[in-house]
Amino acid sequence: VVLYTDGVELTYLLGPTPDTAYRDAFRALTEESAPKAHGRTAQMHFDMGRYREAILSARLAVETACGGRGADVKRRLADAPADVKAAGDALYGKRHVAVHEGDTRVEQPDAIQAIRAMRRVMDYLADYSF
Repeated sequence: VVLYTDGVELTYLLGPTPDTAYRDAFRALTEESAPKAHGRTAQMHFDMGRYREAILSARLAVETACGGRGADVKRRLADAPADVKAAGDALYGKRHVAVHEGDTRVEQPDAIQAIRAMRRVMDYLADYSF
């Protein structure tokens, strides 16, 4: 369940999981694609000092742009230039630490690198002909 208190247009949305409710809420509220919504959310989390959440949202932006899973990201970036592949790998590494290394503190430089990597991959995907 995602609860909104900022306006009368949308009070809440229910989804099969909190993750899908979150994505669908942003799509319904702003009529933007899931990758753009997650990218915007990553920047918002960063601006608010929530670096772990910024990294996770950045990775979700790339995953949704590629089809939804880590395997899809690897497939879509298979023929990408080296710098784009490196950005995808760096973002995955930052996400791995953010998710699996609970005792590891995620710092601002980590989030900056993740957002830059996300933007590099997203720029490539925007130019990539499907």
